Amino acid sequence: MKNEQYLVKCPERIRFGDPMYFERFSEEELAELVIDYSPPASFKARVVLSESEAEELPGYMDRSLTIYMAPEHTIDIYAKGYMFDIQKRSDKPISVDTARYLLKVDDTYKLLLTGADGYWGNLRELTHDQNGKEVLDAMIITACIPECMNFPDMERLVSYLFQDVRLLPGLEENKGPLMKLE
Repeated sequence: MKNEQYLVKCPERIRFGDPMYFERFSEEELAELVIDYSPPASFKARVVLSESEAEELPGYMDRSLTIYMAPEHTIDIYAKGYMFDIQKRSDKPISVDTARYLLKVDDTYKLLLTGADGYWGNLRELTHDQNGKEVLDAMIITACIPECMNFPDMERLVSYLFQDVRLLPGLEENKGPLMKLE
């Protein structure tokens, strides 16, 4: 298993989904199909690249690019795969129907050819209740990387899409009132 974590400038806006959806559907319909997200100005960002052999398909590599956006004092917790036990989690799968997806970070974009339709990503929101009001704690966007791309291709993609990219050293395991995100 290979993982790399990057500190990046938090994007002002991220769009992720089938480009056909962006062209053909209304804003209301798009809300169910794609990610079009502008994080709060107080959020910071991390990008984690992952590669591991698929358990069910020996020789095939699962690759993903995950963008973590959260306040600076908690972002490392989420990037390590944890959440607080008081938080609620909601997930929104991202699918494609044209065997490709658009990943746009601010004004820079990349069209990735997937080779297949279906599920190619996920948007996860972590929230907590504060005096009856739901408070957003983190947004986590995961894009599955097509088989035609290798790890160096993913590294170049991060440098191309994001600004102020810095490779971070590995982080220690979390301790305390946390639970796994999965």
